[in-house]
Amino acid sequence: MDVFGLLDEKLRASLVEKGIIEPTLPQQKLIPLILNGDDVLLLAPTGSGKTEAAILPVFSKMLSEAGQPISTIYITPLRALNRDMLARLIEYGKAVGLSVLIKHSDISDKERREIVIHPPNVLITTPESLQIML
Repeated sequence: MDVFGLLDEKLRASLVEKGIIEPTLPQQKLIPLILNGDDVLLLAPTGSGKTEAAILPVFSKMLSEAGQPISTIYITPLRALNRDMLARLIEYGKAVGLSVLIKHSDISDKERREIVIHPPNVLITTPESLQIML
C-alpha cells in the first residue's frame, strides 16, 4: 500500500520535491496508525525516517482539520534534538502553510514574545520548557 497516498496532497508534493518516493518501513507502519488516531511507540535506527513517520500524518491531519495556533506540541528530550528537528519541520511546514517555532531556555526574549504574539501551528519544546509554560 502507498501510505504516502493517505497524506494531504501538498505534503505528497513536498515529498516528491525532496526526492522521497518510497516510504521507509517505519513510515509504512506508522502513517496509517497515526492518521487513524492510534497511539504509537516507534523504536528504529537513525536515518530510518522516524521524523517523517511521526510528523507527516500529524501535519496531514492538521491540514484537514484546520487547527488553531499551537495545535501540535512536539516534545523532544534534548534541546540539541529540538534544533535538529526544527529545520526539517519548518521545511515541511512552509510547504503546506503551517508555522513551526521552537521554545526552550536558550531562545531570546524576542523569540519568546513572537511565540506569544504569533503562536505557531507547531511548537517544538522539551519537557522542562513545557512544564514552565504550563
